[in-house]
Amino acid sequence: MAEEPAPLIAPESGAVDPRVAEILAGLLQLNAEAGTLELTPSGSGDGLDQIIAGLCQLAKETAARRAAAREHLDAILEVMLSMLALDFSKKAPMKGVDEGGLDALAFGLNNISDELASSMVSRAYVDNILDSMLDPLLVLDSQLNVQRVNQAAIQLFAHSRPEWQKLPLGTLLGCAEVAVLIARLINDEQPMTNCELRCQSRSGRAIDVAASASLMRDGAVVQVVCVFRDITERKRVDAVLQQSRRQEQTIAAQRAVIAELSIPLIPINDQILVLPLIGAVDALRAQRVLETLLAGIVARRAAVVILDITGVGEVDAQVASALLQASRAVQLLGARFILTGIRTEVAQALIRLGIELGALRTHSTLQSGIAFAMAQLGRSL
Repeated sequence: MAEEPAPLIAPESGAVDPRVAEILAGLLQLNAEAGTLELTPSGSGDGLDQIIAGLCQLAKETAARRAAAREHLDAILEVMLSMLALDFSKKAPMKGVDEGGLDALAFGLNNISDELASSMVSRAYVDNILDSMLDPLLVLDSQLNVQRVNQAAIQLFAHSRPEWQKLPLGTLLGCAEVAVLIARLINDEQPMTNCELRCQSRSGRAIDVAASASLMRDGAVVQVVCVFRDITERKRVDAVLQQSRRQEQTIAAQRAVIAELSIPLIPINDQILVLPLIGAVDALRAQRVLETLLAGIVARRAAVVILDITGVGEVDAQVASALLQASRAVQLLGARFILTGIRTEVAQALIRLGIELGALRTHSTLQSGIAFAMAQLGRSL
């Protein structure tokens, strides 16, 4: 008979498998184009582990495809910049796998290049091509004055066409660093590729862009072709994801500290250990209690372990199950288990839940439990 898959929700406690939250967070990362995932299977090999493994593989393949697409797009952009410089010798590569229509764009671009190379190209025709581009584009002279601007740049930075002809470049883009970088490009004659800059529109809205620029020569005349890709949304998503990761790390660290401080194991003597439990008990904390008890027994070779639940506000089925599990585990290591702090309301709760503690040794107070343990060991208080 095939093994039944592990349920997402444990019927005894109603707790959702923590891997479900990891899977949902991973899907959000994939949706936000965050790159690789950091999901860890439990090792059980159940359905959720298979989903996690599949998501990790999907993330790797997606990241590889995106990297290839970015490389392909950069190569196409280089050809476009050469065409703007009236150099039609370069051809856009075609990869054979049409990611996002890039092969179709490369094919169309090569056809346009061939047509332009075989005919006289009017300025109006070139301007129409520039205005059809989705990314903002500028053509500057050697003094960084704007000679041409396409419609995408006008819309992104919110300046009118006359303003592009009159205002300094740093004012138009809301970024003084742009002028410095392009002046350096003119002097060094080295292209600038995907340089990330923080610009500002005329209305004051912050805009993150990836800027690329290269020289265009026509005899003695030197011009600079600049293309800007709006990455504002991508930067915002990256910032949100980074903040979320920092918060998760902080919460995890706080949980670890709280768990360590809230489960103290107190040695009464060399044979008796007491663990006073305070506050609510969930599945994660119950597991931590069990690990602490077992580690203490092994480390100190204890003969008796006393678990005091005086400070546990509410005893439900999950808590009762954890107590029984702790008792069995302690006995398997050859130690005796005593449960103290059984108040009237706790006893009534256990009866309502129909939970039978069986042969489990219980006491109403920690003091009486310690006295019983020492008596069993042949000692007195």
